[in-house]
Amino acid sequence: MELSLDDHRERLTSFACSFLGESEKDDYSIQLKIDHTMRVLDNAAVICESTDMDNASKQAALLGALYHDVGRFPQYHRYKTFNDSISVNHALLGVKALISHRFLAGLPPAMKRTVYGAVRMHNMKVIPPNTPPELATVCNIVRDSDKLDIFLVMLSHLDLKNPNRTVVMDAKPDPEKFTPALLEELMRGEIADYRKITWTNDFKLLIAGWAFDLNFSKSYAILKSKGYINQIFDSLPKKEVFKKLRHKIEVHVEKQII
Repeated sequence: MELSLDDHRERLTSFACSFLGESEKDDYSIQLKIDHTMRVLDNAAVICESTDMDNASKQAALLGALYHDVGRFPQYHRYKTFNDSISVNHALLGVKALISHRFLAGLPPAMKRTVYGAVRMHNMKVIPPNTPPELATVCNIVRDSDKLDIFLVMLSHLDLKNPNRTVVMDAKPDPEKFTPALLEELMRGEIADYRKITWTNDFKLLIAGWAFDLNFSKSYAILKSKGYINQIFDSLPKKEVFKKLRHKIEVHVEKQII
């Protein structure tokens, strides 16, 4: 029997909550990802409604959004980190969890494949160029929805005097320092490399650069309405090079909004 979206939401929540109870710190990290997941699902619903996708594709996009981070829960349980580079690729772990726990039982095979693909590719720097168009669209909705919420999560943690190191991927807090090589990538309109992150300012710059990598006009409209770009640059050192990057990003965002 095919489950409703509410049923899937309950399944995901029950699975995630099974990892609670180890410590207050661990529970905070797990709950953070549960809350993030539900906001990503909300973002995906808004973006889907702005498209002319058929109902099956919308359902796949919503399920992809709901399950995109299902691998985060076993990842954190095993390794006590959300940093894939020192643990495991949480997207691959997510697909394995979807299969082993039969989260998608009852769905048509084609929809299952689409959801698996969206979960698998949601954290790639770029999706493969030979990705089938329908899968690419679903995947891009999940990726945009995820990025839009990570703006919120990171902005609420990066400027704390003692940020949760798990959330900010062990970036070092310093009000002035940043990595020039990362900034140079962004000035070229490229997506910055996670591996170059050393300082919390690097993380701010990296997520600001996601403005070059959204895929739907509605995503850009959400980004602008939330004021995330302003919040990021208002919290960075007052350097001329940051002013130039801010202008470059703001111009790009305006051009994408229909």
